Amino acid sequence: MSDYSHVFRIGLGVILLVLAGWWAPRWWRPESYGESGPYRTESLSENMQREFTFQGRQSCRPCHPEILQTHQKDVHVTVPCEDCHNAADKHNAFHQGTAEIPNVNQAILDREFAQANCVVCHLKLTARPTSFPQVDPDRHLNFHHVTAENTFCTACHNPHEPLFLITSFDQAKIHPLVNQCRDCHDTPPEKNYTAAPNHPAIITCQKCHPNLVSDYNQRPHAYLPCGACHQLKQKNETSARINRRNSKMFCLMCHENPDHLNRDLVPQIVLIEHLPEKAQIRGLDLENLETNKTACLLCHIDTIHDQNLFKQPPENIR
Repeated sequence: MSDYSHVFRIGLGVILLVLAGWWAPRWWRPESYGESGPYRTESLSENMQREFTFQGRQSCRPCHPEILQTHQKDVHVTVPCEDCHNAADKHNAFHQGTAEIPNVNQAILDREFAQANCVVCHLKLTARPTSFPQVDPDRHLNFHHVTAENTFCTACHNPHEPLFLITSFDQAKIHPLVNQCRDCHDTPPEKNYTAAPNHPAIITCQKCHPNLVSDYNQRPHAYLPCGACHQLKQKNETSARINRRNSKMFCLMCHENPDHLNRDLVPQIVLIEHLPEKAQIRGLDLENLETNKTACLLCHIDTIHDQNLFKQPPENIR
């Protein structure tokens, strides 16, 4: 007769494991677990008693109202201050005197912006919609003739108002969404979309403004895409809001004598010397010129567009 004792030992072990699995959760389960859901009910009150680490942008307003106002009218309005500057709990506590901070360095917020911080959101990825600003850092710097190595994004872009908008996007005009080939195609098509049979009609700048586009392509700024100055912010699948970047601060990103640009390719000025000189030549009031946010366009609009074309309605509207 065969010996089946090993079977009984295995069976006994399985029974003990099942009993342990049934008993252990009941022994170690917290008393309040399951009263309100699959968690400890007491954890709600415990978390409510914890001090806030992130304070919110409204806590910045008492000391930095001008910066906050600037930030709220530009495209980074949806980016909380602490996303870039880190948690402000110790900073606020130190300056408000509500807590003792043993080391003043703990109260200092991050102010230096490395390129890595910006590309977390703006690195060019196939999965990101083309309506969202994104760049290939190396190609972007080469395209804008940046010669200095390790140039930070903030050398040109102010993080509080990266587009230097005079008015917010909420007040900008409604505009049809401009489509790009990369919205649907992984690789750039070799021909215009009209060459493809039965291709859906799409909106491009050339479609509605052929004269403006043709004229612009003959101007010094033609190497820049239309979207460099005419910024679109998508609202839905068919429409967007369009805002012109016509602030002199936007022009000065490239033209106010930055050390990191190739000066042979990009004309440079010193603003405090340039304005008095041009005011005298053109008979303009210097004080008004200094306060005029679109001062650059008074003299240099012809390097971008033929002003006579502005009076014409958009062409090819159906």
